[in-house]
Amino acid sequence: MVPRDVSLFAEPTAFFNLEPDRPFALEEMRDDGSTVTKIFRIRVGSFTLTQLGGPRSQNVPGTTVNRSTREAPAVAFVPDQVLEPLTRYRAEVMAFGQEFTGSFTRRRGETIEEASQRAARELSSTTAWQDVQRRSGGGRIEQRVGTTFRTQALPDTIPPEWVYVAYPRPRQRFFLQDECRQGQIWLFNNTAWLFPPRMSELARGTVADTHRLFRVRFINLQTGERVEVPLRYRATTRPGETSGQRGGEILFTIPRLANEAIYAAQVIRRDSVVQRGSVSSDGDALARVVLMRRFSTYLSATINRQVLSREGSTLNIRRTYRPSGFDVARAVASNEKLLYVYFFRTSRHNRLAEKVRELETVRTDSIQEIALFVPVIALVPHLRSPEGFDPHDVQWQSITADPTGSGRAQSYSLPPLIHLSALTRTDRWHTLYVNPQVYDELEWLHRLTRSLFLRPNRWWWNRGVREGMATVEQTSNRELSNAEIAASSGDPMYRLLLALQTMSVSYRYTRGGGVGVWVAQPPPPRATVVSYLQPFYVASDAGTLRSAAARELSWCSGGDVGYDPPTCERLRRLAARRFEFPYRGDYTLTASYPRCQDPDRPVSYQFRFRY
Repeated sequence: MVPRDVSLFAEPTAFFNLEPDRPFALEEMRDDGSTVTKIFRIRVGSFTLTQLGGPRSQNVPGTTVNRSTREAPAVAFVPDQVLEPLTRYRAEVMAFGQEFTGSFTRRRGETIEEASQRAARELSSTTAWQDVQRRSGGGRIEQRVGTTFRTQALPDTIPPEWVYVAYPRPRQRFFLQDECRQGQIWLFNNTAWLFPPRMSELARGTVADTHRLFRVRFINLQTGERVEVPLRYRATTRPGETSGQRGGEILFTIPRLANEAIYAAQVIRRDSVVQRGSVSSDGDALARVVLMRRFSTYLSATINRQVLSREGSTLNIRRTYRPSGFDVARAVASNEKLLYVYFFRTSRHNRLAEKVRELETVRTDSIQEIALFVPVIALVPHLRSPEGFDPHDVQWQSITADPTGSGRAQSYSLPPLIHLSALTRTDRWHTLYVNPQVYDELEWLHRLTRSLFLRPNRWWWNRGVREGMATVEQTSNRELSNAEIAASSGDPMYRLLLALQTMSVSYRYTRGGGVGVWVAQPPPPRATVVSYLQPFYVASDAGTLRSAAARELSWCSGGDVGYDPPTCERLRRLAARRFEFPYRGDYTLTASYPRCQDPDRPVSYQFRFRY
């Protein structure tokens, strides 16, 4: 049976029991009963994709790449271009075996698995290999596996699973609109057929011309206000790859938006028919005004329903109806095509500086633990503000997608929009203890002894200690929910459902022995927990300093060879010093918004928390 509706971006993939090109050892028994260890490897001889049908079959140009995962070794054929729709293809892979002809001896006590690992390390780049031949003759040992499939029809929209990331971020709760006005929708796949090279494509007829325009439309779901901006499409490289144009990018300028409002961002195509010799701009504008007025009447309506009529009495239900936010977001005019839509909410602030000014510290915890056999100390401030942060602001986001339709999803990570760091070294704990009492002393002791163990630039953690790090452990705000989007257009029923979703109900005993019910609307979540790692590894470095100073005291026993009295006294102080807990006072965190900024000169804002 031929599989149908296979993705146009399909990358035929062959899975192996053994990783191709990786040597492995096998124990072979001889005729006399003894055994010998031989080294083999599997090689991919060819991987082809052939377009079937028509006067003759033709090979599809492409490249073979490694697609190995933790589950199984794999090799994929990546076509240079998107496959043709509703077309039959055949993918075929051929693999063969090779044997190592050089010298490789299994060591005493070494298992077959250990020998295989050593062969993979030592023999992968050698050339002493020959094809494995059949014992009875007839050429080398090889295997061919193929499959035939039929591609899907050409999509006329952008499926949500093809979107890698957008800016503003999908379901973002607190979008800071004045930090960056360059909008973007980055696609896993190149959908160039949806966006012809000329944005004002003319389909000429005998009487009229069809103007095709592409726009990004922002709809305020609470007020119905709409703003449109032109877009630009370009082919680009798919995330995680280094070459090829198998992805796409939609670029646009973000207009001025209302604060604390839920928006739908539509990507639309509009076709306008213009008579020859007429001016299209005014006619198009007038037509759009009429369409918008008709659509605004659709946004609200009154439903009268007769429920009961008996003995001259009638019971009627009258309810004002407004479509949900999803209905508003998906509605387009008759001459428009909705290509893609997603949702986000704007912040009460326009700039990060305004958000930072409202931060305050609820409390700060001190955490001391052992990580990788090294004592680690971190301060954990709990921050609060009227708005707070959402996951897109301060946490890494994980995406699981299958852009090629292969059935094996891949994971991608998106960095947070707001970067928190601890780059300042002016806090009292650092100026009075960390630098002068630990790292300045380590550098002095290194100059004194020339010991490689005390050379600061040889420590892989030195950069973290000197500059500091800060990471967000959690934020209590969540992404924009379906209930909030549905209720944003003002329908009373959806608003009631949203209230019920966020309402907390508790039962308490009353004085008379009865049970009372309390219903409370929880306050909006505002807490953000940050791990402030500026004291990172300081305890270990302080111990290294103390041990090194104690060893050097052996040169202070007197006699003709040894250190002078001032140096010996300094060494005694260092050998007796104990690690101190972080200073209780103010600490500094730095917030920046890297997007659209010069990476060499980022704009940052500082706020202080107390411990």
